[in-house]
Amino acid sequence: MSDHPASRRDVVAAAVTMAAAGAASEAQAQAPSNLRFSNPPGMSKPPSYSHVVEVNGPHRTIYLAGQTGVDANGKVAEGIRAQTVQVMENIKTALASVGGGSSTSSS
Repeated sequence: MSDHPASRRDVVAAAVTMAAAGAASEAQAQAPSNLRFSNPPGMSKPPSYSHVVEVNGPHRTIYLAGQTGVDANGKVAEGIRAQTVQVMENIKTALASVGGGSSTSSS
């Protein structure tokens, strides 16, 4: 433990972080039945947000959280190329979890 007391900034930052995490959990618990929050297998498990939110109503809409070059184990890929590949794999995994996938179309 540090000999210095926590600054006001440290206390406020910790409180905001805890409130945001609690609000995210509460929002999911109180979500309308037409919303589905998920963190698909094969992706990291963030504690305060969901990678995928599916909204079913007159139209179906899928929202993806901003993706990074982090794999399911929380390891960051080395280098910009590897991180870009990981981002694309994460997007494919997220979309596949809600029924998206590659399709071939002929013109």
